[in-house]
Amino acid sequence: VALEEVFDRADVVSIHVALNAERRVSLGVLLGRLRPESVLVNVARGGVMDQRALADLLCQRRFRAGLDVFETEPIPADDPILQVPPDQVVLTPHVAYKSVEALRRRIAITAGNLRAFADGAPRNLVLPAEDGLHAGWAVAALRPQHLRPPTFRSQT
Repeated sequence: VALEEVFDRADVVSIHVALNAERRVSLGVLLGRLRPESVLVNVARGGVMDQRALADLLCQRRFRAGLDVFETEPIPADDPILQVPPDQVVLTPHVAYKSVEALRRRIAITAGNLRAFADGAPRNLVLPAEDGLHAGWAVAALRPQHLRPPTFRSQT
């Protein structure tokens, strides 16, 4: 699937890429393809997107976003991202992954991945470019039916 199609059709686009000039340009062009009901999640690096352009698109209600990373951290008081209407964006101070629930889930996923690998059925693999993905990109496109709250069971 082409990245353009992902940004055109996805309900949720989650960004997990390294920062370089090529990606910043590519993502800037792709953001304009998101629909008003789409949600962009950036947990990669703040600099992968032009934050001023992102703030402008969010103020225009072109899509909604959850941001845990910013071009400058901490966010300067005069940064336009702080002017985005609160119903358009959720901002977290680069610590969204540090909740107790997130830690429990990471431990459970890691243990499950190790167990599956040991059983000869690895999962949550990063696919090489020849499998139809763009080399160096890790973009997850999810539909609401794929989103479910984590469940934890005590191992006592």
